[in-house]
Amino acid sequence: MRTRLHTLSRSALPALGLALTSALLAGCGGGDVDATSARSSDATTLEVSADVDDASGGATEEQDPAEVPMATDAPAAASTTVAEVNILTDFGDVCRGVKLPGATAYDPARAGIHPIETTAGEAPEYGVGGVGLPTQWDPVIGEEHTVELVVCMDRTSTTLRETCTGYLDDAGVDTGNAVELYDATYTVRLVAAVTGEEVARTDLAATEDTCPSFFYFDAEGSVDQSYAEPTDAMTAWLAPFVET
Repeated sequence: MRTRLHTLSRSALPALGLALTSALLAGCGGGDVDATSARSSDATTLEVSADVDDASGGATEEQDPAEVPMATDAPAAASTTVAEVNILTDFGDVCRGVKLPGATAYDPARAGIHPIETTAGEAPEYGVGGVGLPTQWDPVIGEEHTVELVVCMDRTSTTLRETCTGYLDDAGVDTGNAVELYDATYTVRLVAAVTGEEVARTDLAATEDTCPSFFYFDAEGSVDQSYAEPTDAMTAWLAPFVET
């Protein structure tokens, strides 16, 4: 199916990229494909379409922790605290060992939803992750200080499944862009934003065999990466911590 989108300018700031991407993908029913590479540009992005089937996300699977290499703990960043938390905050800092005292303390005894931010990458580099997680777990835009937990998705291994091509511009011309589609395994760490303490961790794996129908590229002719995410398994694992 051919889908045509419009050109969009987006900021490279990770938290702002999350807000924009979440809004764009909310109506797409989620899926298991990581959009991290699509949210890292600091320039006007080229939105294109592909002659591929528009299918939902691929299968997910949970592996025995012994079968998945454990991620190395990320080194602490130069700054050890971030007092103010807002839409510009890089929540990947928490995955790098930075405390966010300006966030909200995690109290599992409090009934209700404990807002999260989700990052994905290979330490120490993290981008936005968690596309397809329940939107009610997100903080209200402009109220990022309510975040209690940060989900750190550390990719421990990747396997190239397919290179997707055929992406067209608004005139229907092939742009030469390509997406490298990867299966991936993760060590997922759930970290309290204020204290930096690890609340829980698990190991998950994800596969994806469907090329993304549309993608945000940095420039014509660029080759970007898309990593499968274990959305269903991660949602089930996170739920007892996020909803109490």
